Formats: sequence, C-alpha cells, structure tokens
Amino acid sequence: MKVLIVGAGPAGIAAARELLHFSIPFDIIDSHTSAGGSWNSSNPSSAISPAVQLITSRRMTSYSDAPMGDSGYPQRKEILPYLTAYFQSMGIDRFFCGQHYIESIAMVADSKWQVSLSRKSKTTYDCIVIATGANRQVRVPSFSANLSVPWMHASKYTHPGFFAGKRVLLVGMGNSAVHIAREIVGTAAAVYISTNSGRWISPRYDDSGLPTDYPSKLPTDVDDQASGVLEEAQAARQLRPYNEKLWSLGVPQPEAGPFSHTVIVSDDLIELMRCEAIQFVNRAIACSGGQVHLSDGRQLLIDAVVFATGYLAVPKLAAGHLSAEKGSLFGLGSPNNGLYTIGNIDSDIGGFWTYEVAASIVARLIDAKRSGQRLNVRLPSLSELSGGCVFPRSNGRLPRVHGRTYLKAAQSLGHSLGIEVALNSDWKDVL
Repeated sequence: MKVLIVGAGPAGIAAARELLHFSIPFDIIDSHTSAGGSWNSSNPSSAISPAVQLITSRRMTSYSDAPMGDSGYPQRKEILPYLTAYFQSMGIDRFFCGQHYIESIAMVADSKWQVSLSRKSKTTYDCIVIATGANRQVRVPSFSANLSVPWMHASKYTHPGFFAGKRVLLVGMGNSAVHIAREIVGTAAAVYISTNSGRWISPRYDDSGLPTDYPSKLPTDVDDQASGVLEEAQAARQLRPYNEKLWSLGVPQPEAGPFSHTVIVSDDLIELMRCEAIQFVNRAIACSGGQVHLSDGRQLLIDAVVFATGYLAVPKLAAGHLSAEKGSLFGLGSPNNGLYTIGNIDSDIGGFWTYEVAASIVARLIDAKRSGQRLNVRLPSLSELSGGCVFPRSNGRLPRVHGRTYLKAAQSLGHSLGIEVALNSDWKDVL
C-alpha cells in the first residue's frame, strides 16, 4: 500500500498526520520547494495575499494537538512558522518531495491510480489524497478583458502604494474587499466596493473581550437538523445592533442569515463609513476602458480595479473523477475508490478543523482498503449537513455546510468506522 498526498499545506499536513497514525506509507508532494501551501509567501502559486488579515482566532487556527495559543488573532506571518514547526515535529518532512507537479491522474488495473509527473515520470499509487485546497484557481469576471486600467485579483494585493491617487473599485463584498478597502483609504483618491448583496459583519471581540468565533453550547434537546437554524438565529440577534449601525451608514443589508456566507470581520468599518472614506455601489456588470457599468444604470470612472471574487471550487486534478458535490462530503468521492479530496468545503468554522475530521475519515478508509475490507458506509448529503440553514449555490463556488452539523456528522461517521475523529477541545465541549 502506497498513498500520494498532493499538497503540503494545512490540509495535506493533516492527511499526513493521520496516515502516520495508521502506519500507512505515503509520499507528500508540492509544487513549491517547502511546505506551507498558500501560507508560504515565497510560493509562486500562493493565492493568499501577504497583506491578508486572519478572521479566525488562534484557538480556531490550529490543529487539535498543537494549539497556537489562547489570546487574540494570529498575524499572517505567524502561520507559516507554525505549519513548518508542526510539519517537522510530526516527522512529515521525511516523506516530502518538493517541486513536483502533477499533470494527470488515471485509474488503472486493480483499482490503482497512475500519476503523471511534470518530470515526465509515471508512478502508480493505491490511493491519492488531493489536498491542494480551494484557494488555488482565482475567479475573475469575463468583463475584465474589456478593462483598459490596471486590475488584479485580491490575492495579488500587497500594499496600498500602488493605488496612490487612484479611484479604485473593489468588485465583491467579502473579507478581502473590506480589508483592502480599509488599507488603501487615505492613499487612494476614492474607494468603491461593488456588490450585489450585503453581508453580515462582526467585530473581532464580543462584549466580554473574547474572540467572536469561539463556539457556544446549544440546548441538548435541539435536533441536529435544526441546530443550524437555531445557531444562525442566535448569531443574527447578537450581530444585529452592530450591523444596524452599518446599514444606517449605507452598507448594504444582507438578504439572508449570517451563515449563508462567510461573515466579514471588521472593527473599524463603522468609522470609515461615517467619514465617507468608502462608498458602496451596485453590482458591476460590464466595463469599457476605464468605465464600469453598474446594475442600477450608473457608470463609474475608475483608475484601478481589484477583483475580490473568490476562487474556483473543485481541484483541477479531480475533474472527471469527483463531482463538486460528492467531492465535498468529508473529502470523499466514493468510500472505496481510493481518490479523496480534503479542504473542499466552506463553512462557518475554521478550516483547520474541517481538514482534521476529513483527514481522520480518509485515513480510516485507506486503512480499510489496505486490509481488503470493503466498507459499506453512507455519506451524508449536503442538505443533511446544512443544519436546516439555506445556503445559496452557484457554479464554481465551494459547497457550504453548517459547521456544527458537519462536525457531529463526522463524529457519527467516525464511530461507524471504529475511530474517533480529531476534534479541537473547544468543539468537543459544545457538541
């Protein structure tokens, strides 16, 4: 039995740890020379801006067996040293091969997988775990081809100096857009955010001084399929006073609950709106030269555009083997076919935890394949992982699940497979 892990970022490292637990031989490869994935700023394929601000606290941005700390939010520069230290302390670096690109994968005889590498070599593996994550292939509207002014995807933003004296339009309303807008205020001549819908916005800390992403306990008599509805209602009540101030200042009001999209984390947007440093405008639908056409018929004359429009959902290597929906359920396509993905869902909880539970289950399935055991397990559907919430679906977007429901379903699936999935103590206490 030999397994290939593609990607040495947080998801790939989680997969490697779990395979070590089962003493399953593996290779872990990455296109870059060292581990860290998109958090490695020296990695040319990194899709995370060096200037990004994390929206999850230290306790939510770490593996369950290696807490980063209890206080505050980590800076971007802390993540790579954390991942590197973990990678080395677990001994995963012994199995790492850098500067390896995968050109294609194909199923061959005996349910094995043939991998074609960029160095023109072909190798056969029993299983493949694709852990390249979601932040790899950027999404940019097709009308960008008609722009005559400089533009970039938000992942390429580094510093505000590039926008000095420019009228800047940010397309899309998410954490990247708000963060970049906040940074370039005072440097740019004007800052606009174009969006077709509002988002819920949260301060970093609650009234007691704790990070707002800490999980809370729900009543024990709440049905799993209603837990998301209840938790979303609680979140809306807590966030409404803060958001009503923003709505009164011109920030678009969201049409759905806080769990429908990733909540924006910002402490100073209220002040920026009060001084009219940022203006929200309707959705950008077309452009010609330096003019952008908005959905309300208005036109904006701009000097630069930043597309904060996210990323494509399904890892390219899995195309033709996994559907976007099936590839999102605990990282699995089929429980027995030997091809798995990790890190390909969106939720209201930190990514590290979803990576860990998926890696636990994938490693157990690989262990079963090694022993010749064909498992008869049913994977929950996306609707069963919603917790009763209604999530918008669109082509190319990551499937979204309710985090608490996802973790409880992972626990249940793990028990049926005879394992205890890796869970952060904060979540063990409230599930």
